[in-house]
Amino acid sequence: MVSMATVTEFFAATVAQVGNCSSDIIPYSSIPGGQVLDLSAAPDDAVHATVWLPFRNWNNRLQGSGGVGYAMRSEDPVLAAAVAQNYTVIATDGDHDLNRWSSKSRSLDASGNVNTALLEDFAYVALGDAATIGKQIAASFYGRAPQYSYRSGCSTGGRQGLMLAQRYPTAYNGIMAAAPAINWPGFLVAEFWPQFVMAQLQAFPPACDLDAITAATIRACDDIDGVVDGVISAPDLCGFDPRTLVGTRLNCSRVGVEITRNNPLVSSLTRNIYSTSLNCTGVPFAISADWISQIVLQDPSFDFTTLDHKALEEIFTRSKDTYNKVIGTEQYYKLVEEKDPSVRDFYRFFEAPGVYHCRGGAGPVPIGPLGQMVDWVENRIAPETGDALAADGRRRGLCPYTLVSVYRGGDVKDATSYQCEEMF
Repeated sequence: MVSMATVTEFFAATVAQVGNCSSDIIPYSSIPGGQVLDLSAAPDDAVHATVWLPFRNWNNRLQGSGGVGYAMRSEDPVLAAAVAQNYTVIATDGDHDLNRWSSKSRSLDASGNVNTALLEDFAYVALGDAATIGKQIAASFYGRAPQYSYRSGCSTGGRQGLMLAQRYPTAYNGIMAAAPAINWPGFLVAEFWPQFVMAQLQAFPPACDLDAITAATIRACDDIDGVVDGVISAPDLCGFDPRTLVGTRLNCSRVGVEITRNNPLVSSLTRNIYSTSLNCTGVPFAISADWISQIVLQDPSFDFTTLDHKALEEIFTRSKDTYNKVIGTEQYYKLVEEKDPSVRDFYRFFEAPGVYHCRGGAGPVPIGPLGQMVDWVENRIAPETGDALAADGRRRGLCPYTLVSVYRGGDVKDATSYQCEEMF
């Protein structure tokens, strides 16, 4: 069984009338095992934290659970799975709903300006508060504080983990940050680029074009690591030129099309019109479009068809200049290494070639990374490789950056047939 405790009045309170929203008339909340040092009240800043606690067999560990997209926390089944492993679990909504695709409900205030407090809650503030709340609730419930605290998450959850390490380094003993959505102000605008190019060319290539280019790239670079398995293990060494496919005839749902020099998938530098007999349209990535219209431009009704190159470049610059200090990081691992050459003593980065964002794909998917983190923290067993398993049964030891997993003979599905080697 699971017991849940929801903290709704830690630093903020909700009152019946916005006009009476003042910390002068709101009494301090009583938190077992904790003390409220300060209280502020605002009608648009109500952060909720939820703590899940196992009734029995607690492993004396706290796990902070991350979110996805614009949702700061995962859905309940994810939290329940962590509790099933005997963790006490803490998650926060950062005063955002669970809509992973849109920030529209909270991003702008009544005047149409960016709600800075809520953006900072989303970026980092609520994350630090949640760690404090989780430890206090666990201590009051079990009569002892967690012996160790860990953070686990992918995508937005991964970004949250790195943000915690950067801004709240004592919040957790170990952080597992998978596929971190870092450099948020830059990459979200950059993700709009394919839609922009297609709109400029009025060319929307069918999916089979992308499939053909992807397949050709894999054929050209698959064997760099010594084995043909449908995965490019060293993408930086792949020199495939998609322009060599110009003139290739494809069968797209029984309709013949040709990859042309003007295909946006081949080169985004051309400006000629490309069309096929297939009726394709472009749909922007929802999170990217939301960030541009809501946060950067503060115009929910912005018409993206009016964008030209100059305007998009200005949006990109404005996004980074305005929000990098709030939620941005760039080339994270390399920058950390520049500041501390001993980075691998406390921070290791494992690439997972061929794996989709967070899960799936043709490549071996990491298995049990949180367990390896626990071993590193509690038993000083630093991970030399990351355990991974593909859907077809191939096992692989993911290599620490910048090493590449290279086939050295034996069963291609056996992890012992590979070695991590420097190839750059």
